Amino acid sequence: KSQIDGIRGILEHYKENQTVHFYLRVHPNLKNVHYQYHLLLYDLSLKYPNITVIGADSDISTYDIMDNAEKVIVFGSTMGLESSYWGKPVILLSGSFYYYMNVCYIPKSKNELWTLIDDENLKPFADKQNTLVMGYYFLDRSFRPNIIHQTKLDYNPSYIKIFKWKIKLYPYLRVCNSKFIFKLIFNISIYLCSYISSCKYVIPKSENES
Repeated sequence: KSQIDGIRGILEHYKENQTVHFYLRVHPNLKNVHYQYHLLLYDLSLKYPNITVIGADSDISTYDIMDNAEKVIVFGSTMGLESSYWGKPVILLSGSFYYYMNVCYIPKSKNELWTLIDDENLKPFADKQNTLVMGYYFLDRSFRPNIIHQTKLDYNPSYIKIFKWKIKLYPYLRVCNSKFIFKLIFNISIYLCSYISSCKYVIPKSENES
């Protein structure tokens, strides 16, 4: 089943329940994307009275929505990780980088999902250690376990330009005290892994290919 099938299933289950209302935020990065997989989301509020769809071009902050939400339901978005860090109960309904990180609820059945949604006293995950681990990973898609215990960390990147390439360097990622050497080794390792991997994926160029 797709993400929109999952959303429809939830809305269908609660369509007669006036005590539950859902707010769906379309990712701002999709503002100029015209594929049906997310344009169909805008039609949900026409059929279901229990959802408010906040468009990709809306000025409403996603973080304001999170702050005011009782709980957060995600299909793999990093917003689930951020919400867990900020003390919100998070329900994950799809695969994600943090699936096994013990930062959110993962229902194993529809009935378990309904129970989680209905629970007015659902507690957030108290241990934020794993949200920090994944948070630092998402900064630059690399894992450095030695930094998660530091109280002061400069994560503002610097840039160098080599020919036509602009390279982003993070001050806390170094090899031999060099940010550039770290970046060089990291990129070479990514290239080698993708080259020798037998598993190749082709990104669809149109909806008919997906």
